[in-house]
Amino acid sequence: MRLTLGLISVLVTGSAWAQPVPQVQWGQCTGADRGEVMRLLDIELRGDRAGEGQPGSCGEVVVRCDSDIWTLSVGGISQRIGKDELRGASRERRLALSIAELCFVARTRVPGAPPSPVSAPSPEAVPLPEELGPGWLLETAPRGRALLKGGLTSWGAEVSLSRRWGTRWLGYARVAGEAGSTRASLGEVSLRSYSAALGVSRELLHGARASLSAGAGVRAGSAELMGKPKAATFEGEALEGFWWGVELHATARWKLTRSLSVGLMLEAGEVARPVRGVIDGANDIGMLGPYLGASLALGWSF
Repeated sequence: MRLTLGLISVLVTGSAWAQPVPQVQWGQCTGADRGEVMRLLDIELRGDRAGEGQPGSCGEVVVRCDSDIWTLSVGGISQRIGKDELRGASRERRLALSIAELCFVARTRVPGAPPSPVSAPSPEAVPLPEELGPGWLLETAPRGRALLKGGLTSWGAEVSLSRRWGTRWLGYARVAGEAGSTRASLGEVSLRSYSAALGVSRELLHGARASLSAGAGVRAGSAELMGKPKAATFEGEALEGFWWGVELHATARWKLTRSLSVGLMLEAGEVARPVRGVIDGANDIGMLGPYLGASLALGWSF
């Protein structure tokens, strides 16, 4: 009997502190990623529970929308947010923070006290969850590329600017300069290329200190080929042209501080419009065919 009562006591205590995320009734509201709002809300309530030692559930949250205002209500307490305040990449984060604040007020309100509207929190005054980070990422990196057809390998540097959209997507713009050479039967062929890339990536895994993302993009630029023959009886030629191609990439990033990170990127691409040279009238060489690349970047978030 004592064992049974003790087990019941443990089950009741665990149930009381299960701390579920409150249910949200969205009504006809659209324009927000509801799954992301609930994920961020769980992050906020976990932090709140750890700091306050109180259960995280505050009952049912009702969200209503009209032409210009979103209204959040919990247990008779309401908060109104203008739709202009919910535009951009921080929309889901703003909704999650507002619901978390309503839950905190609902749990700590004195019984019998009349409900009152809660003013919308200032986004500048609310700290971001540690795992999300700021919206912009500037990176600089040494990089290398191996053209699988022709055997050209080039080395250079790249600068990248990325912008976070929502909590999982990143859009990026990159510029790079590379140079390399290879030995051929009649001499040496060198390559110099300048290119820019645009693309998107999605974070597949995201922890407190590390993340893994994958994406795709388009790269275009100019390439110059120069031949240097071994024998003086032959003359080398130079060729310059425009090229473009598509590429896939995967990136692993590690946070060093709140603002600094290091990232390793691997890429694979295919040149769709090549800059092609010919060695001894038969063998193609240049910026053409499939390629592999890698870079090690130092990033700054702001």
